[in-house]
Amino acid sequence: MFTSPPRRLVFLTYDDMNLLDLAGPLQAFATANRISEGGGGTALYETIVASSRGGSVTASAGLSVDTLALASLDGMDIDTLIATGGCKGEEFTTCPDLVAWITRRAATVRRLCSVCTGAFLLAEAGQLNG
Repeated sequence: MFTSPPRRLVFLTYDDMNLLDLAGPLQAFATANRISEGGGGTALYETIVASSRGGSVTASAGLSVDTLALASLDGMDIDTLIATGGCKGEEFTTCPDLVAWITRRAATVRRLCSVCTGAFLLAEAGQLNG
């Protein structure tokens, strides 16, 4: 039985991200929580979906997703930071606010990862050098 506090996971989102890049990993962690709790344990993960300004972001598929503002995470411990990917059209452009926030917070998280073209956000923030 797992009784440690849940690990806090933050998913970075933005307008025109690929919905699958958020929904797939988010569902995997939700399923892990359900299995743990069903076996008498506690939730393994706390998941937070965030964006630069907070509020609604619209995925490239047209679905709106409610998010917390990055500023609301200041001072909050984050175990894992996950940058979603995707874009509307054929060319990916990085969001300067997300890049700046990743640059500031990267050294304070245990694990930094991305889904698909979310790697471009990490690269722009200098986290994929080498």
